[in-house]
Amino acid sequence: MQMAMSFVSFRFVATSRKERLRVHRDKGVRCALSKAETAGVLTEIFGTRSDAFDRKGIAMDDAGRRGRSKDLNLTYGEYDLDLFTKLLDRASPAQGDTFLDLGSGCGRLVLAAWMLYDHWKRCFGVEIVDPLHRESIAKYGDLRQHLASSHVPCPTASVDFIMGDLNETDFSEADVVFCYSTTWDSAGPVLTTLSRRLSEVLRPGTRVITTDKMLAEICDADGRGFQLLDQIDGSNKDTFFSTGYVWKRIDRTNLEELVPRPSPSF
Repeated sequence: MQMAMSFVSFRFVATSRKERLRVHRDKGVRCALSKAETAGVLTEIFGTRSDAFDRKGIAMDDAGRRGRSKDLNLTYGEYDLDLFTKLLDRASPAQGDTFLDLGSGCGRLVLAAWMLYDHWKRCFGVEIVDPLHRESIAKYGDLRQHLASSHVPCPTASVDFIMGDLNETDFSEADVVFCYSTTWDSAGPVLTTLSRRLSEVLRPGTRVITTDKMLAEICDADGRGFQLLDQIDGSNKDTFFSTGYVWKRIDRTNLEELVPRPSPSF
């Protein structure tokens, strides 16, 4: 799933970083884990691809119990860490920002973001599938214990997981939002329903990452919408290939300049 790294080698890396962490801590700054270190920790906590398939089965069983076995919005997947990191870098997280994963599953990418950046205020996820929600809480506990046993200071940002539907949850404080949206409802390539919800809840300036589908540039008559900042292609084991889009929530105050007027009829 991610870059393989044995537990022994991770302990060596963590130990070799210990002195650097101590030096930075004296200055009030803490080092984040590297991508390779984060990948190694995630493999220790979340297991291999076979474990991911087990979690996919849990999500499918839950959808069946809900009578929503054909609802592609509930499709479970685990996004590639390398591509996720590139997209997150492009979203330019700032000091004190809050990270959100909508449809956070077992919490893997919430915890990845938590480890990769040392300046978050909060990292949280929203997940509708109860067994996955409960697993994310358990994995967070496992991760804290793992870092402590490896003598790596835990990041200072708070971490929490919310069980709920994105249409009923307030996530307005988020500054950077990730959506593994490859199978989500869309009108062609555009996530119209998600775009409306995000434009209603998120503040202007919030960055949103979507996968393989796009947000709407204009969502309503008030000019709320999204500006495409960048797109990045890469491999993703769930889908073999993926395109990630990085957006910024904006308000367009002069729609007349953006929406073509119909030609007058004579």
